[in-house]
Amino acid sequence: MGLFSNIKNTAVSTFAKKFIADYLERYGELQKFNINPEAKQVEFKFLPKGENEPLSVFIEDYAVMESDSKYFFQIGKAAANKVWLSNLLEDFLVKKSIEVPNQYYNYIKLLL
Repeated sequence: MGLFSNIKNTAVSTFAKKFIADYLERYGELQKFNINPEAKQVEFKFLPKGENEPLSVFIEDYAVMESDSKYFFQIGKAAANKVWLSNLLEDFLVKKSIEVPNQYYNYIKLLL
């Protein structure tokens, strides 16, 4: 892997971690985060507010798209360490477009 790839992967990781932490902030704390941009895989642990045990989430086949000068994040597959959470992810996030806030646009351009 070349220097440019390492820099790009670091930028992607920084963007993705910040985006997910901000997206979930109302519900709890992002505790652990790993991303593999080449494989389009994300794994993270999240501690919901008022809970003692973290939840583990696995995302595969994600994509970032541009439409009408806006950017969107889409999840191809998702699973979690709890069946109920896997079902929620499937029903409300998988194959749905999530608009990326403007503050992340500089990072997004590295993904496209």
